[in-house]
Amino acid sequence: MNKLVFTSLMLSIASLFAMCDKNKPEANFRLAELRNPFLGKWQSDIPSAHMTLVFDYKTDGTFTYEMVGVPAEQGGAGTGGYLVNENIMVTFLDFEGIAGYTFKVIDNNTIDVTEINEVKEDGELVLGNTSPFTRAAGSTVITENQATILNNPFLGKWQSLIPNEENPENPYNVTMEYKADGTGVFSFAGTSTQAGYFVISNKLVTFTSGTNEFEAFTFSVQDNNTINVTELIEVTQEGIVSGNTAKFARILD
Repeated sequence: MNKLVFTSLMLSIASLFAMCDKNKPEANFRLAELRNPFLGKWQSDIPSAHMTLVFDYKTDGTFTYEMVGVPAEQGGAGTGGYLVNENIMVTFLDFEGIAGYTFKVIDNNTIDVTEINEVKEDGELVLGNTSPFTRAAGSTVITENQATILNNPFLGKWQSLIPNEENPENPYNVTMEYKADGTGVFSFAGTSTQAGYFVISNKLVTFTSGTNEFEAFTFSVQDNNTINVTELIEVTQEGIVSGNTAKFARILD
């Protein structure tokens, strides 16, 4: 083959490979495929508060946080709980209460997180501000799904009577099954609903698939087979605003 033609051919092939590499997704870009892409350390800047937050998300439904530059004794560090369901994350912090977010994985090192300001009755989400989460230095990219393993007093099957405001003499009979992988099944009036949940301290947080409803509760364990669960309506500077209390009784097989 003519040397000039051969050289031209090799340059064309090299150019083709370069174009393919340019159009190819980021190497090992698997984060978007994971059930929980948040595992590991992430940081988020809050310009309005002139603050940087660093989160460390774990497989047990908890995370730690650090406010960079704020001493721990002044509230600059702590622990929260969270769950991830498809593209929704629900969190709970003692000073903030329950909060919901949607998210979109941009690449292995960036996740855009958007506040959920309101959940309408039909499940439609009213969204707020978006903040990018960037992977913290030294945090390893997780490329495979990691099992969620929860350890809490709700594991197993439970039954409860939920107050019926329209007919107080006939409360609703509800059964619930909580699993160690952070999922659950709630059965009410012959209908079963898939749910996600986590427990942090004496708080229970649930997320109902389909309706996108997320709720928080406080609880008190009475014994191995009884837990009193109280609606957590709001967290204010004065403390927790509570609602109705229901008794959960373990269903013994």
